[in-house]
Amino acid sequence: MKKMLINLVLALAIGIPSIVLTGTMTKPLWAQATTLITTTTQPVTWNTTSSVSVTNAGTSLLIAANPYRKGLIIQNTSTLYNVYIDNYSPVTATSGLILYPGNNLTLTGAVPGGAWYGLGSSSVAAIVQVKDAQ
Repeated sequence: MKKMLINLVLALAIGIPSIVLTGTMTKPLWAQATTLITTTTQPVTWNTTSSVSVTNAGTSLLIAANPYRKGLIIQNTSTLYNVYIDNYSPVTATSGLILYPGNNLTLTGAVPGGAWYGLGSSSVAAIVQVKDAQ
C-alpha cells in the first residue's frame, strides 16, 4: 500500500495527466489521494487485449515493459476472486493493489513503461485482461 501510494504521489509530481481507479478500494488513503488527480481525456491508440491467467501459486507477468506506453487497462474478469497487481515483482497480497472481481485499473497519459505483474487470491485461476496504448 505504501509503495503504491508513493508511486501515485510521484505520478502527480511528474505530471501524469490522468489516472482512473474503478471499483471499491479498501484503503481510505487511496480515496484521499485520488481526489488530488485531475482527469483529462488523452488521445491514444489501444493495442489488442491480451488475457493472462493468475493464481496464488506465484507472480505472473501481465504485460511486458513498453517505454512508449501512453495508456494501460488491467481488468479482473473473475466473478469470484481478487487479483493483486503491481509494477514490481514479486507481487504479494500485502504489497499489491487489490482488483476486486470485475474491477479494473485504467491509466492514461505518461504511464509508467515498466512491466506489470499479478497474483491471484485463489488456486483457481482468475483471468486478467490487459491492454496498453501507444
